[in-house]
Amino acid sequence: VHFYPARTKTGGNQIAPSTGYDWIIVHYSVRLPMPYFDKFLNSLCKIALKKALFIQDEYDSVRQTYAWLEKIRFNIVFTCVPKKNINLIYPKTRFPYTIFKNVFTGYVPDWAYKKKVFTSFEKRKVDVGYRGRQLPLRYGLLGLMKYKIGNEFPKKQI
Repeated sequence: VHFYPARTKTGGNQIAPSTGYDWIIVHYSVRLPMPYFDKFLNSLCKIALKKALFIQDEYDSVRQTYAWLEKIRFNIVFTCVPKKNINLIYPKTRFPYTIFKNVFTGYVPDWAYKKKVFTSFEKRKVDVGYRGRQLPLRYGLLGLMKYKIGNEFPKKQI
């Protein structure tokens, strides 16, 4: 397994490697609708290797995402869409070459689950961790709330 960035540190696009691998796995940080990945995504279209995609934020720029899925023909897409709705969102008639598999966006590693002994509350340096960012207005009230939670939580007295 090798890490291969889709963009350089200066923001330039890369071309996906076309040989030497069995699979190319595209991380969800390569956002299909974003034009700064076009060179990388176009290079995937020309590669005969098997391709997998981990996708998130599927509600964003759906038409562009569909266009790339049709063009690249991923073998498998790991999606956040609930299993019962996958065919509704990704109809087999539109994506006959792709298997869509429901997954969570995060998992607890086995070592943490098996640990069963955790740092006591008194010894913890952080009680609550939260990651959020200010989103564009097109995400509406829920997008704003995601950002506000991080700013407002520390002000609350429990």
